Amino acid sequence: RDTLRMMARTTPRRSCLGVLPATVFTIATVLACLKHPTPARVLRTPRPAGRNLAARFSQFSGKFVEAVTGVAEGQKARFRLLNELKRQPSSQNGEVALQVQKELLARKSYPKINLEAPGVRVLNEEPPVYMVDNFLETSECDALIEAAESGELEQVKYSGAFVLLDHKRLWPIFPMIFLSAVPGSHALGSPPSIETFEKYLQVLGPNALLVGTMILLVPRIIETLTPILTKSSGAQFKGAKWVGIGALDESHPAKRAQESLLKRAEDLFYARRKQFERPTVTRYQKGQGQAVHSDAYPPAEPGKLQEYLAGGGQRLAQCLVYLNDVPSADGGSTKFFHPVLNGLEVQPKKGSALVFFPAFDDGTEDLRMMHSGETYVGEQSKWLAGTWLHQSDVPLTPHRAENQPGL
Repeated sequence: RDTLRMMARTTPRRSCLGVLPATVFTIATVLACLKHPTPARVLRTPRPAGRNLAARFSQFSGKFVEAVTGVAEGQKARFRLLNELKRQPSSQNGEVALQVQKELLARKSYPKINLEAPGVRVLNEEPPVYMVDNFLETSECDALIEAAESGELEQVKYSGAFVLLDHKRLWPIFPMIFLSAVPGSHALGSPPSIETFEKYLQVLGPNALLVGTMILLVPRIIETLTPILTKSSGAQFKGAKWVGIGALDESHPAKRAQESLLKRAEDLFYARRKQFERPTVTRYQKGQGQAVHSDAYPPAEPGKLQEYLAGGGQRLAQCLVYLNDVPSADGGSTKFFHPVLNGLEVQPKKGSALVFFPAFDDGTEDLRMMHSGETYVGEQSKWLAGTWLHQSDVPLTPHRAENQPGL
């Protein structure tokens, strides 16, 4: 506080001419770099034809407004879709949705699945949803729960808000910090001198402090408010999650349970082990659940397909194993909202695996697979374990920041 007061006394009043654009610029750029629920747009500003500072700033501002507007419109469209899915339970609406998507779906396919595998049952044909009974044995389910409860696994720090910032795209802020001090210091209208440079630095210091503070605060404010303002968007997860089963000793019961889970998943999807994410264990206690969401990733950015595939590419299928029985009176079901699934709701059954496809074989997201983990209202806990099948091999590194949706 004392530092800010000192700066207020030593900073020329006209420096606000530089601070205000820098502040607006910072907020706009941070918003444009949000990575979820709508992919951030690449902020590219063409080189201005003239040398006029006002013209340059005008071009910058236009790009910011365009980027922020695009992000906001994308978010609104996604929220409208989620709300529409909740409001349309009738088969009539389902027929309309199928008619609209008929041409698109005719060209799409899903990853192959072994329908002859033991215990496979079809819960919905289009889009396909399967239940695989006895996917894990009772003892394997218990071993995974015990490993999580005993602290042998690594608990994931997860806030629940899918609001992430692409820090690589914050670069336009830094030249603006230096430009923001130009009007207040009269640097353009003064001859080059030590005195002019000192005045410039006097204005630059508070501006840099303000902009730096905005960079730190704006993402935190957004992350805090998003779960409150977007409860219907699926951007909220309440529960606990564990990883690190692979680090256990080979003889550990939980390690053997993971091997069994991945082996059955390989056989079920005709896939390689490297195409699966490391399994996670999830627990929901009373009052916890996950709102409507999609487990698919945003598509690859233009020109970055190879980089995208090198990171595993799209999530094509989810294999979700229920580790304990949950009576219907206790809630906790996995619920699908698109009308073509006719209100499908799956109650957890110990050892059974729920299998569905967040995306088509080509990596395109299938928004019909929006689902939720309904709130658990029992007195015990609801336990899950699962993994995702990817387009390509998943690197042996910790999860990307996006890899945190609940199960």
